Amino acid sequence: MTLGPRGIYYSDTHRRTKMNVALNKAAQQSSTYQTYVAANAVDGNATADWTVETCSHTDPNDPVPYWVVDLGERMTLEGFNITYRQQQPLRMSGFRLIVSNTSLMVDGISGTLCYEEARLNPPTIQYIDCFVIGQYVFYEDPTTAPGDLVPIIELCELEAFGCRNGSYGPDCNTSCVEGCQSGICYPDNGTCVYGCKPTWLGDKCDQVCMNGTWGALCNETCFCDIDTCNVSTGMCQEDRCQPGWQGIHCNQRKQGISDIILVTFLKV
Repeated sequence: MTLGPRGIYYSDTHRRTKMNVALNKAAQQSSTYQTYVAANAVDGNATADWTVETCSHTDPNDPVPYWVVDLGERMTLEGFNITYRQQQPLRMSGFRLIVSNTSLMVDGISGTLCYEEARLNPPTIQYIDCFVIGQYVFYEDPTTAPGDLVPIIELCELEAFGCRNGSYGPDCNTSCVEGCQSGICYPDNGTCVYGCKPTWLGDKCDQVCMNGTWGALCNETCFCDIDTCNVSTGMCQEDRCQPGWQGIHCNQRKQGISDIILVTFLKV
């Protein structure tokens, strides 16, 4: 297996989750040539033989072609596998893969640019490594290949690997832990994308403050008489402190008789 430039693999074996969240989702393209509809590129059939009509194809008179799949909701994505029509790599040159949260084509496509193909003769099967959260995956190509009058898109299959927001694992059947900020974790290992919520710790944000500690980083202390303090506020249950402690967080020492004698002695 060869890792090519710009993070591209020449096979789909490097995908970290098995879940292709683009499979059989609603797809459309800016125009259609004959029966080569947009849905052909998300039907699970990656056959790249154009003659058996398993690929999509924009109209040769479309000056600004694009193809897009709606994943149905925002997904946490980690990579894409693209299979293009065999023997037509020149038409693949210059394509851009964009993930967006809008399906509108106003003043171009806004979103995260995952990849832009700069090679004149790229491989027709590519894995693009791109971590992104979004709902719409766009494939656009403003580049005209030699012999063509306008750019043409001929996608045979586009696979988007990832999970629904809030889940992870090979089959996306494990929930992200409660301690993840925004409830979103990486699809491959479950670590939190945006770090931990306050009062949660650990590599996976699956540990809470230990007894006697509180605060966003669990670095504040309390001395409660009953159980432990609230990990968010530091307040003790029923405002009860351990002997010798006082204050709303029970973290201030009471002044005992020996302390009073010492203070009086120092003042003399």
